[in-house]
Amino acid sequence: MIRSCRRAALAASLLLVAATAACGESASGPASGPRPVATGETPGEALEARAFGPMCHQLPVGAKPGGFYDLSTRPVASAAAKSAFTWRLTVALRAAGLAEALDQLPDATVFAPYDNAFDELRDELGAQRYAALLADKNGLAELLRHHVIGQRYDRAGLLAAGSVPTLAGGQLTITQEGGEMVITDGSGAASYVLCGDIRTANANVYLVHEVLLAARPDLQTRRG
Repeated sequence: MIRSCRRAALAASLLLVAATAACGESASGPASGPRPVATGETPGEALEARAFGPMCHQLPVGAKPGGFYDLSTRPVASAAAKSAFTWRLTVALRAAGLAEALDQLPDATVFAPYDNAFDELRDELGAQRYAALLADKNGLAELLRHHVIGQRYDRAGLLAAGSVPTLAGGQLTITQEGGEMVITDGSGAASYVLCGDIRTANANVYLVHEVLLAARPDLQTRRG
């Protein structure tokens, strides 16, 4: 079914590539659909089973707020606001004016820095520069677009692709190192997936341990 370009226009602040994906790509994207629910298995258990990473066990189980099933019923920015691990990302998305646009994307993959990643960035930049970043709407939006892909990818799809374009215009390289999925940006900085393939209503989310700064080289104080 052809997507509505009007719907894509609501997400135009995420970059023209988002509108292109909305009007031209298939609704499912490269990701596979949810694993079928086995007999005696709840929808939440099926979603938990497809997720991977060392932090997944910290997400609430069943239908509890912020758990896999709860997040799957919400678009991605709204889901981030309900998770105990992405409050600082939520603050940043709202400051950049991107929360509503993200929720309107038909399909996306989001590499979501968890709260400690933003704490570490604040420590690197210092409180004054970090506050200035949050106050710089356009610069902050560019940084956050670098964590968003305009198609929905599951784990297998990302690894098969190997490299995916961000809405900021850069590329992210996806590799598997031992049991860990690694996301490397154009600056060579690597961020590890802490919990991946978290399904929301319009995106697959991968919690990552570090903010990717390739879109903002002026902020790269220690990456190399």
